[in-house]
Amino acid sequence: MLIIALLATLPFPDDYRDEVRDLMSLVLTERFASADSLARKVKNDLPDSPLGSLLRMAVIEFKMTDWSTDEGEDDFMAEFDRANAMTRDVINNEKDPAKRAKAHMFRGFALGFKAVHYARRYQEATNVLRGLKYGKEALDEITRAQELDSTLYDCYLAMGIYDLAISYAQKKVPWVQAENRKKKGMAELALATEKSELFKPVAFLAYVYVYMYEGNPDLAIQYLNFLKSNYPNSRTLMWLEAEVYLENERWYYAEKSSEALLAELEKNQPNCYVNQAEAHIYLARARYHLGDKEGARKHLEGAARLLEAEKDPLRQGAVKKAWGKLKDAEKEIK
Repeated sequence: MLIIALLATLPFPDDYRDEVRDLMSLVLTERFASADSLARKVKNDLPDSPLGSLLRMAVIEFKMTDWSTDEGEDDFMAEFDRANAMTRDVINNEKDPAKRAKAHMFRGFALGFKAVHYARRYQEATNVLRGLKYGKEALDEITRAQELDSTLYDCYLAMGIYDLAISYAQKKVPWVQAENRKKKGMAELALATEKSELFKPVAFLAYVYVYMYEGNPDLAIQYLNFLKSNYPNSRTLMWLEAEVYLENERWYYAEKSSEALLAELEKNQPNCYVNQAEAHIYLARARYHLGDKEGARKHLEGAARLLEAEKDPLRQGAVKKAWGKLKDAEKEIK
């Protein structure tokens, strides 16, 4: 969610607004080669801007997430270093407050992508701390940008997403301090949604997560269906739909959405065993709660076989995380 939020809030020159919309559509429908080609074009067209590097960071991280792989990490870090150096130079040497504000904002986005990069590897305690560290630095930079230039409404969406993410981080990391962050995040999200048409699809994605965790799956699915109408055949949204129903114990719909997800993975990610294993875990949980204990156990056994078969060294972090989910499901399915 944060990747798309940051991607949408990049203050593109007017000539490139269509490019950011196109790139959002490409990554949300997993057409990563075309998305990277577009990001490289922007980088070549604007060699003195960090925009191209930020777009490449988004595409690379989205692909790594979708394929549960660390392939591309070196490119990701190289683009971060480029964007970070360019923005720090402007922050330290530029006299114009408006230009410094934009540089703070760009640096905040780069740090935000890096926070997402580590946060999705939450199975390692050191990565949780890294994600929180970079997330705090990103929020500080974006806040500085907004203080220097109050017309940078683009900041509000990213700020709102950060505040909401921190408020929900307490579910996994109880010692995270998050008083009033949810209320503040919702207010920022509403302001961003009001200010630009470009933000609305992204804000709707944020609302899906908000209502998923608030125990309001019907409203979450309404927003999700809007996104599906704009981004048909999105594997990202298929994962999210299954998670909404699982989180809210809508077991019948969780089973149907997980079946569709597994079929998609078997067809279009046939060699990505760890992703298929996670879909089997989803199905096991749904079928257990629908009264099919034998079917649930078969899916858990299938997930275990797939995880044992996943030998790609660049997916071992995802495998470790999936084994943790499998063990949790085994405790649930007694």
